[in-house]
Amino acid sequence: MLLQAGVPEKQHDSVVLRYCLDLDDQKAADFLGTPVSALRSNLRHDRRRLACAIGRQLWRPAGR
Repeated sequence: MLLQAGVPEKQHDSVVLRYCLDLDDQKAADFLGTPVSALRSNLRHDRRRLACAIGRQLWRPAGR
């Protein structure tokens, strides 16, 4: 779903580390070699992309 929503691979990794593997922000940022602020920014953008992608799927007309 993340890649289908247009989430770049590095940001995809941020989401997986933070939400799927349940790492805290600092540990996920350390693993990726990025500042915590960059990780949080990526996560914020990813949540927006996912919300838009989910919204499009929920409101897709029947039969498409």
